[in-house]
Amino acid sequence: SWYETDHRQFPWRETDDAYEILVSEVMSQQTQLGRVVEAWEAFLDEWPTPADLADADRADVVGFWTDHSLGYNNRAKYLHEAAEQVTAEYDGEFPESPDELQNLMGVGPYTANAVASFAFNNGDAVVDTNVKRVLYRAFDVPDDDATFEAAASEAMPEGESRVWNNAVMELGGVACE
Repeated sequence: SWYETDHRQFPWRETDDAYEILVSEVMSQQTQLGRVVEAWEAFLDEWPTPADLADADRADVVGFWTDHSLGYNNRAKYLHEAAEQVTAEYDGEFPESPDELQNLMGVGPYTANAVASFAFNNGDAVVDTNVKRVLYRAFDVPDDDATFEAAASEAMPEGESRVWNNAVMELGGVACE
């Protein structure tokens, strides 16, 4: 309930569109969220659908990435390839499970869980630095990735991955810095 009434406003938290969420997740990797907002909005203005991105010249996508200082241009290439896959292999519809999402280029377990959670409320626990902070401080979970994954999974209520993952990430981001 705390998260639902008092959290930082980011535009990707106001959508359940898997493409928009994937773009936000890829952009947010090692980039401050405040900087991502402007880039995310501009990216979606330029390429509003997976089909639009798939049809784009890869050099234009990489150029956008560079111009917005989003780091590692491979992420732009992978995002472009994932859009091509969604368009060609999935008829423009994103797969909904974390396992299926990992078939997309550049989508690993973390990103697959995030997209499945935030777009479809169908993900596993998402574990990032913020989640680790919460688990360590609230439950004294030792600094071990497998232990963090197990603790996060155990704590997440069934069928609540969208709100739960957002809430724990937010708590870690604003209260555990």
